[in-house]
Amino acid sequence: MQVEDPTPPREVQSASGNETPAELADPIEPFEVFGTEEPEEEETAGSVLEATLEASEDDVVVLSGIGIVRDEATGQRILVRRDGEFNRSESSRTLNNLAIDLTDDVPGAFVVTSGFKQEVIGNPTMVGVVGVPTKAGDMPTAGSASFSGGAVILAVTPDAGFDMRNGQSVVSVDFATGKASATLSDFTNVSQVSGNLTDAPLDSLVLTDADIVGTGFTGGTVTTTGDLTLAQIVGGNASVQAEGQFFGLTGSGDAPAEVGALIHAEGDSGLIFGSLIAD
Repeated sequence: MQVEDPTPPREVQSASGNETPAELADPIEPFEVFGTEEPEEEETAGSVLEATLEASEDDVVVLSGIGIVRDEATGQRILVRRDGEFNRSESSRTLNNLAIDLTDDVPGAFVVTSGFKQEVIGNPTMVGVVGVPTKAGDMPTAGSASFSGGAVILAVTPDAGFDMRNGQSVVSVDFATGKASATLSDFTNVSQVSGNLTDAPLDSLVLTDADIVGTGFTGGTVTTTGDLTLAQIVGGNASVQAEGQFFGLTGSGDAPAEVGALIHAEGDSGLIFGSLIAD
């Protein structure tokens, strides 16, 4: 997808919890933050991963997930990979022995992938994407593939928060060179305070040159388009992370059926957390 924007992309940083600051409206222009219009209700198809798991002939189905969690040692949010299983006899889904709930936050009907959240005694501990991973032996070593789907972003500045909903994603993969890239764009932007439409501090989130490792990809360079303060994540505390996973039990040599990824950028000027699923 070619994202046209007169403002050139700003490089954030090469990639190697969940608290949100309180929003404060500008007393002179309060509606710039809060918005004046309620967003139209858009129906998004729920994930069919649940049905896929139930229909499987296997009693136990392996699951793989990528989530964002707060590091207890450093207090920073980090992206982590966790494996688990669906157990038919117990009708349970777990990652590292923690129960997960499937969500339909990312728009689209995806067969083997879904958004998820983990909870411990009612408190969300991690959110991300999960699904039936592509088998290592099914990963192509030549050719390329393109995936398109949905995306969502949480964006937070020191004085405002934005839910960027119903976005689109495009993922391009070159299996021969072992590289992947992704673009998240075309969002409906909603103030976290009022729930109304508003301007967001970025237009698109772009990942380039991520390295394919095993059945996923990692690292790369993250850039944004947009001209507000969050378009650059800078400062001594800046951190950028990107992780992706291929999903789907395809035949050897075929491209995986679906892909999911998380991108997390955080610094002194704000926070971006993007999630995509594409097929």
